[in-house]
Amino acid sequence: MQASFKTPKGHPQDYFVPNFGIDHDIKDAQNNIAAQEKRLNHAYHASFKKPEEPPKDYFVPNFGIDQDIKDAQSNIAAQEKIHGAWNPPQDDNGVWDTPTAADNESYTYKSNVQLESDIHLESDPICSSAGCTQYKHPKKEGHPVDYPVPDFGQDRDIKHNFQDLDWAEKKLHHNWEWVKTKPEEPVVYHRGPMDPEI
Repeated sequence: MQASFKTPKGHPQDYFVPNFGIDHDIKDAQNNIAAQEKRLNHAYHASFKKPEEPPKDYFVPNFGIDQDIKDAQSNIAAQEKIHGAWNPPQDDNGVWDTPTAADNESYTYKSNVQLESDIHLESDPICSSAGCTQYKHPKKEGHPVDYPVPDFGQDRDIKHNFQDLDWAEKKLHHNWEWVKTKPEEPVVYHRGPMDPEI
């Protein structure tokens, strides 16, 4: 079978296009513009001029190095003084060869299953053999206790709540008698036949 390479027919051109007049959205927009121009006593003139270029080459004050950068540089210098200058090498593609976290093989993990006797033999890893002393306040630097706390009166939010309640009771001619009740049991919803499984 031989393929046919006939020139395809061109798409239709110069066909009749009916004119139904101005779109009603355009009419509404024009009417709204006219109404606002009349109300504001100001004619709106749309401009299609090229807007001005944003300012360039203006003066930018230099306040010096940011404090965070200073701190980082100081910390780097302090560590290089201890460990020597850090000059990471680059590979052929320009990627820096920097240290990464050690792989899992360099760590030892105990089995998750332990005998009860093992649990009692080992110290808590967050505490020393002297006990958990890191959470206790040193006696020589005792923190203040039983100090006076000034009473500045009722909080203004609480005052406002009572004022709002008083206003509402007067407005509704009803005093709210608050009674403490036992909380209701939580509502348990059962899955229906059309609900997806969780």
